[in-house]
Amino acid sequence: MPVEWNAKTGRLYSEGVEAGCALRKLGEMMDVLHDRKFATTADAAQILYYMYRDVHAEADGSAFGNARRRYDITVIPPAALGDELVKTAGHYHELARSGVSYPELYEVLGGTAHFLIFRREREGGKDVDNRIAEAVLIEAKAGQKVYVPPDFGHVMINPSHEVLVTCNIVESGFKSLYDPVRRMGGAPYFELVNGDAVANERFAELVELERVGAQEYGPTKGLGLGEGCIYDLFVESPQSFGFLEP
Repeated sequence: MPVEWNAKTGRLYSEGVEAGCALRKLGEMMDVLHDRKFATTADAAQILYYMYRDVHAEADGSAFGNARRRYDITVIPPAALGDELVKTAGHYHELARSGVSYPELYEVLGGTAHFLIFRREREGGKDVDNRIAEAVLIEAKAGQKVYVPPDFGHVMINPSHEVLVTCNIVESGFKSLYDPVRRMGGAPYFELVNGDAVANERFAELVELERVGAQEYGPTKGLGLGEGCIYDLFVESPQSFGFLEP
C-alpha cells in the first residue's frame, strides 16, 4: 500500500486521502526525559513525532476489521532532547482476557529504529513498576521487523539523522498504558546522543541491558514471517497473524 508523508505539513496520504494524525508534543514528554534541565527550558509546543492510526487501503478494510487488527504508521524526525535521543513516550499494553498483555509487530519503513523493550517483575500476580526482569535494545533498519511480546513495555528511539518511519499491526481495541512509565520518570534506560544507555535511577531493581540486532532477536525470528512487508503479509493471510492474540 503506497503512502506519502509531507514533511512540511506532517500530513500522511494513502490513496490520495489524508490519514488522521495524532501529535506528540514535547510538553507531553517532560516527565519521561533524562535531561531535566533541558525539560525546564525547552519549547513545550515542539512536535516530536506523528502517529497515524488504522491506515489501510479501502479494499483491505474488511481484512483488518474482521480480524480485529489495526495498521498504524509512526513518523519520528531526528532530534535531540537535551542529552537524549528523540523517542516515544513509552507505554505498556492492557491485559487481555488471558491475563497477559497484547503483543505487537513492528516494521521499519525508513531510517533506523532502536526498540527498547522491558518486562516488569511480578509479585502476588501483579506487576511491580520499579523492578525490571528483562530489558533489550533492538536495532532495526528499513525492512526489518520487531516483535514486542506480551507483557513488555516499549519505547521507540530514533538514533540517526534520518527521519524514522515505522508501521505496526496490533489488536484494534487495546489500550496503551502510559502511566506506569510516567510514574517512573521514563523507561528503565535512557539512550543518550553519544550512544550510551544510562540506567533510570528511579528503578529499585534493574537487569543489565541486552543489545541485539533485529535479525538476531529470537522472538521475532520465531514467528517465521519470512520476506515481505507486514501489510502485504497480513492482507494475504490474516490467519497467520494469530500470534497477535495473547
